[in-house]
Amino acid sequence: TIWRSFYCAIVAAITLRGIDPLHSGKLVAFEITYHYAFGWFELPIFVMLGAIGGLVGTLLLKLMVRYAYFRQSSGIAKHPLYEVAVVSFFSASITYLSTFLRMDTTDLLAALYSDCKYQTNAVVDQLCVESDATDIVVFLLLSALIKFILTIFGPNTIVPGGHMVPSMAVGACIGRVFGFCLSLVQERIGDTGFFAECAGHDPCITPGVYAIIGSAAMLSAVSRMTVSLVVIIFELTDGIDYIMPTTIVILVAKWVSDAFGRDGIYDELILLHDYPYLNNKMEFVFNETAADVMKSRDLCVINATGNNLGSIHNMLSTTEYSGYPIVKSLESMQLTGYISRANLESVLRSKVTEMDDSTACFFTADRPFPRNAPYLDFNPWLDQSPIQIVETTPLNRVIDTFRALRLRYVLVVRNGALVGITTKRDILRRIHTFRGVHRYAPAGADQGGRRA
Repeated sequence: TIWRSFYCAIVAAITLRGIDPLHSGKLVAFEITYHYAFGWFELPIFVMLGAIGGLVGTLLLKLMVRYAYFRQSSGIAKHPLYEVAVVSFFSASITYLSTFLRMDTTDLLAALYSDCKYQTNAVVDQLCVESDATDIVVFLLLSALIKFILTIFGPNTIVPGGHMVPSMAVGACIGRVFGFCLSLVQERIGDTGFFAECAGHDPCITPGVYAIIGSAAMLSAVSRMTVSLVVIIFELTDGIDYIMPTTIVILVAKWVSDAFGRDGIYDELILLHDYPYLNNKMEFVFNETAADVMKSRDLCVINATGNNLGSIHNMLSTTEYSGYPIVKSLESMQLTGYISRANLESVLRSKVTEMDDSTACFFTADRPFPRNAPYLDFNPWLDQSPIQIVETTPLNRVIDTFRALRLRYVLVVRNGALVGITTKRDILRRIHTFRGVHRYAPAGADQGGRRA
């Protein structure tokens, strides 16, 4: 597999080199070629930039999530086309005033990552004029503020987009300000004192490096990514010399942002949209058992005998559950199997025309089938060995079972008799209640409900 991956990577690189989709002769979007990597005296500045990126990124994350919840609760989400029109008009009106902001965000990042001495074009030259230092700093900070505000609203619309590149642009503007100001200070002071390591290097401070560092810090705070983000930054810039400072800054940004909450934008969106995702990284200690989180009242079950097409159709039309346990009888509730709603509907669609609502349906092979009358046999579609746990199973072990086996539900039994059902949503509600999160929406279609 490794050799196949290596071969595929070589073919992909050769193909990209031949096609040149970026029209720049480069394999990566923001390939950088700095003539001086960084000095050790810059590491404290990188750490400071990482902390600031962590704070600004956390603020951006909180505002994005706040607006996302406001959008759903206020009814804005019910009018997506109007929302897109307003956001587009607002965005175009603000960014059109500046040629710098009017350009594509990827081109903006390329300009912010550029080296003033060895890369020259109309856009880069605007960022490198030392006589206009005050205007450049104000302009970059204003650009970061505008991008910051637009990032709050843009990714929440129905238009396909994301937060990754806009967040990087905000961080790059802030980082470029740091690098530009530091380069001005170094030019004024000279290669003495704090800047003694700059002797023999011209230029010594590269603002583009700080733009990359700022992008990494900002994106780390918003997404809470660490190692994967280091790889992403390396792949985007092809700057292997900057892996160490990038790693340090990303860790600092994550430590700062974790002080205000450990969930990134992806975790928040999963919670907002009620996706039943059980995070493997979360660890909890519960003193409860499966009986404390299971559904036990009015379970919707199917009797193994005595069913017909009419009763099955009625059950499917009056319930919305994803599956139904099969019991030997409603008195004993002895569990014999489980059938999903999809399998039930598939078998019903394949029935012959001679069948009517009185046609017998069988969920067990213990009874003889009728010889001279049509019938439906559901046995081939049954899960005759569903995952079961006893009601005294510790909740921590139940959570580990869901994670290890990627389960959607487990059946809770007592001496072989069905007493309840626990779904992944039940587990998630208990976890969010434990964490003090009350935004988890009620479930729509679960695995069990009232008795049929």
